[in-house]
Parts: sequence; C-alpha cells; structure tokens
Amino acid sequence: ATGNLAFDAYVEETLARIAQQRQALAEEEAAFGAFLEAQKLIRDRSEFELFLASRREAAAVEMQT
Repeated sequence: ATGNLAFDAYVEETLARIAQQRQALAEEEAAFGAFLEAQKLIRDRSEFELFLASRREAAAVEMQT
C-alpha cells in the first residue's frame, strides 16, 4: 500500500480483474483439455474399429482359402 487511497484502490481493482481473468483462462484451459481428450478417445476408438474390421476381413479371407 502506498498510502494514496485512489492508487491503492486502483491496484486492488486491477489485481481483482486480473485474478478473474486468470480464473476464466484456467477454466477455458480445462475445457479445452477435456475437448482434446474426448477427440483423442473418438480417434482412438475409430482406429481400433478399423483394426478389428481388418482382422475380421483377414480371418474371412483365410477361411475361404
């Protein structure tokens, strides 16, 4: 505190605003992380389904010969 009430109030308001912005940014970061994780799960599931389909196809071809 500087002893200047107007400046000290300005500093407090600015720090409070920055704290709110940091909180909002942290929430956005968490939401984006969750989004990326969901996208990875979808991509992994798709790749796994392709793998299973190729294995089934290979087994079907092998049974025909």
